[in-house]
Amino acid sequence: MQHNTLTFPITDTFIAMVSSCRTAKDHRQTWGSDQQGPAIWLVKDHGIYLMSNEALPETEENKSAPLVYAQECDPTTMEFDDWWMAGEQLLGGDDSVTPIELEVFESLISKGKKLIRFKVNPTTGELRIFA
Repeated sequence: MQHNTLTFPITDTFIAMVSSCRTAKDHRQTWGSDQQGPAIWLVKDHGIYLMSNEALPETEENKSAPLVYAQECDPTTMEFDDWWMAGEQLLGGDDSVTPIELEVFESLISKGKKLIRFKVNPTTGELRIFA
């Protein structure tokens, strides 16, 4: 059983994203999930990143919600072939969204953690968070 690690820095952008998610009036529900309310989504599509599920107003063209990319799969700092292969190895070939309770991230932030790490089993899709 192979495990891989995803590493996300807890930056000012990430802290602001978590805070904004907590105070947002509306949140999007993950398709196919019963999860309601504030959450952070682990997304695999153009890289692997964390983002808030808060319902944001329509934005100007070419603007998007804040994202925090995994260091192992970041299209803003890596060549296409490198992040593409890393994403396939870590979370498989399909795009995906996994909701994670906001409290998990609030707890890590309140403890002064600087990184969030996920241990990923690409065969089963199991995620385990550690800091």
